[in-house]
Amino acid sequence: MKIPDGGLIIMDKQAGLTSAGLVAGLRPLLGIKRVGHTGTLDPFATGVLPICFGRATAAAGYMQQMDKAYLCEIRLGYATTSMDREGEISERAPDEASYRRFLEDASARSVLESAVGSLTRETSQKAPLYSAVKVGGKRLYKYARQGEDVERPDRPITVHKASLVGLLEDEDGYPLVAVEFLVSSGTYIRSLADLLGRRLASFGHAASLRRLSVGPFGLEEAVSLDRLNQLFQEVGERPGAFRDRIQAEGLVLPVGEVFDGWDKKELSREEAVSLAQGRTMACGPEVVAELAFFHEDRLIAIGGAADGTCRVTRVFTDPGTI
Repeated sequence: MKIPDGGLIIMDKQAGLTSAGLVAGLRPLLGIKRVGHTGTLDPFATGVLPICFGRATAAAGYMQQMDKAYLCEIRLGYATTSMDREGEISERAPDEASYRRFLEDASARSVLESAVGSLTRETSQKAPLYSAVKVGGKRLYKYARQGEDVERPDRPITVHKASLVGLLEDEDGYPLVAVEFLVSSGTYIRSLADLLGRRLASFGHAASLRRLSVGPFGLEEAVSLDRLNQLFQEVGERPGAFRDRIQAEGLVLPVGEVFDGWDKKELSREEAVSLAQGRTMACGPEVVAELAFFHEDRLIAIGGAADGTCRVTRVFTDPGTI
């Protein structure tokens, strides 16, 4: 089925590439200016980064609020300024025994598991100083680069899951603790890595980070930028042919999948055109705060129902294409 209003591409971001850089790499392939990501993924991190294009970019804000799953390798032994492998060493463990015990003493495994599990009790978090969060109209990483510290407000978070899934020794003898996280939007895994190291009295940082999923979208449906560049070459570097190709290969998902968990209302063609033009329509007496309007499996708009009237808050379809 053609998706004339745009759609979603679930990208598997490579390390060293910023989220904005990934969007910039996709625009010439798609031949569309309206392309956006759904939440920044740190440059050193890899994994799931959903991209919206065309009218589907209106769904980006809703996707940013989805829970996210990660696999993080936490290196114990020292902390860094950025809480990840790219920062400078800021604090070291008091001695090798404080971190080597997790590799050499089987009884210390329970201590490690308990400390990892305790991260689920976190309910608030300060953004790392090396982050893009704005304070006083200025991004935190700019303060950090200028050697300035600023008060960072606490933000509510939820750590739904923190599970120890592996323990290895790196080439320098430091433990690499593999932890799977499921967290609410806005949670910084780097901060949790730093916190774990402090709770173990050994210090630590995120050595690697891979995002496994954003809401219902996971790695199994993700594609790399290298693969998309290859397809672009195969179709003669023609954006229109490229869009047809990636859709034929199932790499474009309909924006309606973002709202699969919402109540749905199927519309006639006449109703769909009317709602896409921003009009209201009569509906049942029930009150529905989040309602997705579809016509023949195509998302038309989202909105709600109250007082016998359906109203839209966001339109995703050009009425002329219905």
